[in-house]
Amino acid sequence: MSYRLLSFKSGAEARAGLLVDGQVYDAARVTGEPGGPSVLGALQDWAKAHREFSAFAKRIASGKSKAKGLPLARAKLLAPVLYPGNIYCAGANYPTHGRDGARPGQGAGPTMKDLGEKPWHFVKTSRSSVVGAGREGQAAGLTRRGSTGGSSSLR
Repeated sequence: MSYRLLSFKSGAEARAGLLVDGQVYDAARVTGEPGGPSVLGALQDWAKAHREFSAFAKRIASGKSKAKGLPLARAKLLAPVLYPGNIYCAGANYPTHGRDGARPGQGAGPTMKDLGEKPWHFVKTSRSSVVGAGREGQAAGLTRRGSTGGSSSLR
């Protein structure tokens, strides 16, 4: 039996969980570790976590586990990996970013690829960029620098 790794809210806490056959199980109970691993913690020691999670999913499938899960429909899902260290983005994946940075009255013009330029990248902060299921990220504000700067930035 397969499983899916996820983050969900249990009371006031964010918890790592496993989705097995439509039920969400707290990873702390699966591993027996007080507090349990976070999804990021499980990924950092994936060999160990995968062994434990796979064995648990097999016990569920065989009926040898008495663990009680939460139906997926009742679980409040969060972002899969809460607060990763860095988020690296490829500029080509954000075609509107160039239009947003264009000077007022000017069109976006050709893309960097059209101009034969090298790929460009940028970094996003995780706390403001990572959101859970069914939620939209919010920007604090957008600043435009008119004709002198020609750029927009989130602050």
